[in-house]
Amino acid sequence: MWVARLKIWRESGVIVKATGRLRAFGYSYYMNTFKRGGKGYVTKVMYIGGPDKEKLFDVMRRHKKLTVHQREGDQVVYEHQALDTFHAQMLDGTVFIVGPVVGERGVEHWTVASWKKRNIQRLVRKLSKIKGVRVQLQGLKRDNIDFFLPTAFAKLSRKEREALMEAVEKGYYDFPRKRNLEQLAKD
Repeated sequence: MWVARLKIWRESGVIVKATGRLRAFGYSYYMNTFKRGGKGYVTKVMYIGGPDKEKLFDVMRRHKKLTVHQREGDQVVYEHQALDTFHAQMLDGTVFIVGPVVGERGVEHWTVASWKKRNIQRLVRKLSKIKGVRVQLQGLKRDNIDFFLPTAFAKLSRKEREALMEAVEKGYYDFPRKRNLEQLAKD
């Protein structure tokens, strides 16, 4: 399988734009798509974090296109109309998102996969042509996918999740990596 990491700047992303002015981030997963009243909707769960996570939650709660259903700790379950989803407009069934969509510092990070390299290359070209969107291909390679990572994340203890999230916040999982394990230990 071909796997790519993309860095995407969008003028219209409500939550990701908020992360550009707040010291907060969000990791979201799609949970469900459905129709109500003839319109399509998507349900997502987002893990929010950072010093300004409460302000990020307020942005989500107050935005007229988002409906927040529940918050449990740092997890927020919300929905919005499916036609509004940038991801649904860009992904055509040949490329799919693997792992969370990460919004931080005003940027989205996607990890996408496809059985064919050209499908990912087509997605990058498509994104590059959209007004108000910039995309940077950070890596493209053949790789194996662990589709069960969300289940593994849920089984981590609170301290393990906090350690993982701190490593993410401080750039350990960035591409290229901003901190190594020794630097993380000193922080």
